[in-house]
Amino acid sequence: EGDLVEVDGEAAPDEVFDRIRDVLDE
Repeated sequence: EGDLVEVDGEAAPDEVFDRIRDVLDE
């Protein structure tokens, strides 16, 4: 699932990457 990575061409804030890291860590 790569939905979390889609940002409509906008730069994702660090908070988003933190969340993605958290999800990948599970």
